[in-house]
Amino acid sequence: MVLIAGASRSHIPCHRLILSEHSRSLALSCSDPNVTEICIPRWDPQILHYVLRYLYMGDLATLEFETLMCIYECAEDLGIDCLMQKVLYDAVLEEGRWEIVFRDKDKLVALLGKIFTLTAEEERGSYIYKALFRLLLSMMYQDELIKEEWFLNLLKEYHELGVELLKASFEGEHCSGITYCFKEGCNSVVGEWKKCKDCSSSDWDGDEW
Repeated sequence: MVLIAGASRSHIPCHRLILSEHSRSLALSCSDPNVTEICIPRWDPQILHYVLRYLYMGDLATLEFETLMCIYECAEDLGIDCLMQKVLYDAVLEEGRWEIVFRDKDKLVALLGKIFTLTAEEERGSYIYKALFRLLLSMMYQDELIKEEWFLNLLKEYHELGVELLKASFEGEHCSGITYCFKEGCNSVVGEWKKCKDCSSSDWDGDEW
């Protein structure tokens, strides 16, 4: 199978079994032995290379936030749910990157815009999405985001954001929505998004408590 990508019509060879197993939108074409090419004009060849890297190797390269958001949208377009969740993990949760994303208003607005534009409520049931909204809920309390006009505008624009934050409020430590340390074997609560005060995991960047 050959993917014909972007306006440049770059040819990207790949295996139809890989595509049909992971992509809902490409599965039908891949099931037809007479189809040898699939044209995907919307997506740049480089973005599709990142998508295929994940399908073949199970990981993504270290990428900028904006590139990860493009991959997230491409994954939704091609019906690759597992890649959408992988992007969110790499963009936000891995190695405490919420410090970078959640404390950058523009990035947070872009992230939430992608999530609520591209997914339905039933698609946000995985632990990746739940962890993301628990983190946002805790930061909303700690940084008093509810007093910020831009955050109130987000709640007005995406009514589902309020629903997800309400659900998150019933999870976490004592129904606070505060999440636990991600390090295996440590069940401590992470408060101000710095190092875990119990295990001092090196995975948590930032100042000491």
